[in-house]
Amino acid sequence: MDYCSIQDFHNALHDTARFATVRPHCIEALCRTTHFAECRAVVANRDVLLHAPITNLAMALAERAYAILHGERGELIGNFTILHHELNSHTSIILEDIPQGEILESAMLTMSQEKLLSGLREFEERMRRADISHNNLRKQNIIVDRNGYWHPIRLYYTTIGYGGDSKQVEALCTEIKSVAQADNCLNEPLSAYRTEYIPLREGRRRMVTAEGVGFRDENGNMVIAPRYVWASDFDEGRAMVMTDEKMMGLIDTSGREVIKAEYEIVEYSAKDGNSWVRQNGLWALFDYSGLQITEWDDREMVDYDIEL
Repeated sequence: MDYCSIQDFHNALHDTARFATVRPHCIEALCRTTHFAECRAVVANRDVLLHAPITNLAMALAERAYAILHGERGELIGNFTILHHELNSHTSIILEDIPQGEILESAMLTMSQEKLLSGLREFEERMRRADISHNNLRKQNIIVDRNGYWHPIRLYYTTIGYGGDSKQVEALCTEIKSVAQADNCLNEPLSAYRTEYIPLREGRRRMVTAEGVGFRDENGNMVIAPRYVWASDFDEGRAMVMTDEKMMGLIDTSGREVIKAEYEIVEYSAKDGNSWVRQNGLWALFDYSGLQITEWDDREMVDYDIEL
């Protein structure tokens, strides 16, 4: 299998000589998407994201996107490199350059509507010319440079065929008009992909402290103690967490462990509210309230509604 657990990736980051010179803050900034564990690193003086596959489907998606973006399409949109068997003897990782700029979520607070909407129109035209769809066009997956030029990241969901991002583009356009300044903004853009900026999600802001990772509320009060080494942002009232013992669980916005942090892997899906949980190499499905709803078994099937 060409995938690993988040714990495997976390541990491998300490072995920096293996594949990269990792930024000092990188391990604390370790996060995850549906199919990949991710961290920021420096490779050959390049600011990059490292993506490690954590599901059966991850590398199939990456290989497909790489084939699509190789060549002219990649020149128009962006590209990434697959480092085969770099993490260990059987697991590859993706290396993706981080363009200079700031994430769109921050750019909406520092750039004018005119510049952002102009960048959006230009970006749509490039996507049309390349005849591709990003398929995960959220604010966190767009970096905007000083000139308002849009750079998509996390390209591993890319598919052939323009138009798959229409709804997300429309939603981004609406939000830009409601949030961004209507006139020219005097603020300077933030530095490249600032991991220090962590937005408020569902009334909670994830905080990395010397004691660990916890959450503050909108008033700055620490409402979930920093007792974890890693945590995701909240999504539909749930956040994944990892303890010092590299055990994972699921918490609600009050900090209650809906799924106790005593499992090898917890993969929560906000789409249906369920979580795949691994223990001793076997998997079971848990519902939104934390109740186990399937028996422990091998998990070799494709669990995600994505067509290859």
